[in-house]
Amino acid sequence: MFIPTPILTTIPHPYGTGKLGIYLADYRDATIRGHLLTQDPIPNSAADALGLQSGDVITLINDEPVETTDQLSGLFAGLSGGDVVKVRFLRNDNLYEGEVSLGAYHYQTVGAGDEQFLDYWLQPGETLAYHFWERDGNAVDFSVIGPDGDSVVGLVLDDKSTGQFQPSQNGTYRMRFGNQSAWLDTKEIYLWYRITP
Repeated sequence: MFIPTPILTTIPHPYGTGKLGIYLADYRDATIRGHLLTQDPIPNSAADALGLQSGDVITLINDEPVETTDQLSGLFAGLSGGDVVKVRFLRNDNLYEGEVSLGAYHYQTVGAGDEQFLDYWLQPGETLAYHFWERDGNAVDFSVIGPDGDSVVGLVLDDKSTGQFQPSQNGTYRMRFGNQSAWLDTKEIYLWYRITP
């Protein structure tokens, strides 16, 4: 029997609209109402941490029933990354429930020869988990730089990457996205990330 591991602590990091990290489609089977997960969760997302899988049907968020994508969007509109939500879902006719802290989503464009940064204050004991990909499969220069200027995550040259790190000291940690290939057009980067205690 599958039992989700709850994450109960609210995280003091208001870092954007909260996201669960799943792709949904309306599920209109007359016997089951709710949402059908059309794919496995995005790596390192809240849904991944909760253990959601392709084919699970979400029925409640924080005790509010959901049957359409509009309803789900409305429920998440007032939530931020770090907020804790209760999720109830069906899997193979069995009902499960768990709590998880939300992550966030960021869309970044980086012009040829340019770089962009995303900064967050972190402290020891926390974990920043991330997953990014470039829309057209072009390699991105990605790294994380600590408050002392040293790399926490060394340079990644790929069109997608999944990882995490724990800060060694309090301070501002900088996620860096670079586009060093001047012959390529602007790169479009999709980033999911989540900070947990």
